[in-house]
Amino acid sequence: MNKLAKIGLVLSILSTLASSTAHELVRSKDGQVAALVHIEPDDNPGVGLSTVWFELTQKGGKAIALSSCACTLKLYQGAYKAGMKALQASKLYVGKEGEGKGNPNGAVNFPTVGAYTLRIEGKPKAGSSFAPFVIQLATRADKK
Repeated sequence: MNKLAKIGLVLSILSTLASSTAHELVRSKDGQVAALVHIEPDDNPGVGLSTVWFELTQKGGKAIALSSCACTLKLYQGAYKAGMKALQASKLYVGKEGEGKGNPNGAVNFPTVGAYTLRIEGKPKAGSSFAPFVIQLATRADKK
């Protein structure tokens, strides 16, 4: 194998690894809360049921546990606009396996191919000390 072919092979492998392990880091508008979000499979959901998990952190790096957050995960068709009705709101649970283990998880059902907005809304439960937040992530569902 010549040098150019080896370079191409290495770049191809790196590209595949990067796309299969990438997650989205999104922040609330005020920057006080961030979420590392992952949608199964490989941040490339297909039509039908997908699991979404996220790690929530306050500014400064302190984790926000699901037990301290009144959080909801909502799915909207297309780009979110104030007053839109959610297609669904997911009940959250603590993930028990894989990368989402220990993190807030939710199940969403993408009804058709197209663009969607995932919206995580959270308020502190009694005894918690983070600011209420909204985090949005645009995604696209494709054919499985």
